[in-house]
Amino acid sequence: MLREKFTATKSWSTRHPRRFTVYAVSGLFGLVVIFQLLYPVNALVPFSSIDNVKMTSLSKTDAIKTLNNRFIASEVAVHFNSSDTAFLKVSPGDVGISSSNEERILAMNYPWYLRLVPTSIFWAHIFNDDVTERKYQRDEGKLVAFLTTTFGDTCHLDVRNATLEVSNTTIQLVESFSGGDCDFEELAAKLSSVKPTNYGAKVIISGDEVKPIILTKEAEEFAVHVTDVIKGGVEINNGEDKHKVPKEILRTWLDFGVADGKLDYSFNAKHSASYLGEHIASAVEKPTGESVVVLRDFVEKSRDVGESGIVLNQSKMLSSIKTSLEKGEKVVAVEVDIIQPTVKYVHTYSPDDAALNALIKKYADSHSGTYGVSLRELSGQRRSASYLAGTQYMTASTYKLFVAYSTLLRVESGEWHWTDRINAGRDLTQCFKDMIQLSDNKCAVALLRKVTVKSLTDEAHAIGAVNTSFMVPYSIKSTAKDESLLLSLLETGQILSQQSSRDIWIAAMKKNIYRKGIPKGIPSVIVADKVGFLYGWLHDASIVYSPKGTYVLIIMTENASWANIAELAAQIETLRTK
Repeated sequence: MLREKFTATKSWSTRHPRRFTVYAVSGLFGLVVIFQLLYPVNALVPFSSIDNVKMTSLSKTDAIKTLNNRFIASEVAVHFNSSDTAFLKVSPGDVGISSSNEERILAMNYPWYLRLVPTSIFWAHIFNDDVTERKYQRDEGKLVAFLTTTFGDTCHLDVRNATLEVSNTTIQLVESFSGGDCDFEELAAKLSSVKPTNYGAKVIISGDEVKPIILTKEAEEFAVHVTDVIKGGVEINNGEDKHKVPKEILRTWLDFGVADGKLDYSFNAKHSASYLGEHIASAVEKPTGESVVVLRDFVEKSRDVGESGIVLNQSKMLSSIKTSLEKGEKVVAVEVDIIQPTVKYVHTYSPDDAALNALIKKYADSHSGTYGVSLRELSGQRRSASYLAGTQYMTASTYKLFVAYSTLLRVESGEWHWTDRINAGRDLTQCFKDMIQLSDNKCAVALLRKVTVKSLTDEAHAIGAVNTSFMVPYSIKSTAKDESLLLSLLETGQILSQQSSRDIWIAAMKKNIYRKGIPKGIPSVIVADKVGFLYGWLHDASIVYSPKGTYVLIIMTENASWANIAELAAQIETLRTK
């Protein structure tokens, strides 16, 4: 009786397990079918893909947008022969290729009869994936325009060596690729027929290949070497202290290039300047002092020597860092230069010679025109004389003396070289000679512009020629006093640091072809001079090598004549030699 009671209390599913299973499965399938029937018409079924891009459950609108964007962002890579690296990467749009995925996506349907099949939602995608071939639209005009802009009329490809570059503080590889001459028509044909996918496309063109010197593999190996070399940083020893430069900083200084057919590196002066200035130069540098030299009639009377300065030699410092790191050394001594003190000349002069002054004044007062005259004896009795020497005149071509001075300053500093091209194929050597000997204007103007009017004015003022100015266009002015000072400093060796520079300048003046002024008045005496003539201005600036002692004579005039200048020079020489 108990057994019958227990049996009566069992659930229906327990008493009819097979029937329950059938009902349960049927119910589940029914729910799945309902879900499938209600699945959005505009949505792709799960596991859908096109061009290997997963599109699970995306709406068709989103799927079209996704594929179109991927196509736009894809690249067509053009390779030369067997090169693994593309020499050109372009988007399909750049070469006139477009493609819409709308038709393909809209064709991916989930039909009603499949929806009635239980579980079809999980495998219906196999009937849709990549069933419709991509269609392309091509703009041949855009392709031709791109090729013309990129290559011109010929298909020539420059070979590119592999190298390294620093980007965002990391060393990046720039791959190599072959170059050479290719068939322009082949390139155009292949680009006009290429079928890019969402992952791009590869085009290979043939031609006479020139392989790079530095291959990608070599650059990869060199990157490993450089990374290993700088990994511990470097210490800079300034004698009293050491400063550690970490690898992260060293990496930002790196420059890469090819030397002797091999990839090499150096440390960039510009990139390192701020860091070295803040952490090294500030600790070791010392300001340069000034020596004061007092001269009387251009002869030194006393000298107060200033202190030498110390500056960081950045170029040598960077070179030493590299050399030490390559040797495995992690400490390097600071590199400095000793800078000699600047020299300030204080010029004093004996009183003007009364007789010479009177002669010059009498001549100027008794002849037509206006005069500005300065005479300075550099040896012998060391007399001086002047007449309105501080009056400013339009310089005419005597301004070229100041251009010569600024030019030689730049040659001595290494900023300019005698082989530099200046004007119409003439180098600096030829232009300098032509400017002084022939009074060539084209060379003079080219050099003036190269120096700049401000620098010419500043450099004239720095030696004491304070009434000389290039700042007003077409109105360069100076005085007999300023030009006398310039030539006196030149002859006594108190400007320019190299005697060879002074010799070049004076030799050119000795060969000046215009000799109607001071040289004509004293024909038996050697004269190095530079004349100027413009409208009514006639000037002659000279160094006179008289048997009775060398002197500087400047005669500036307006509305006078060369004969007047020659006659005054003759009278001065006669009075000096009595």
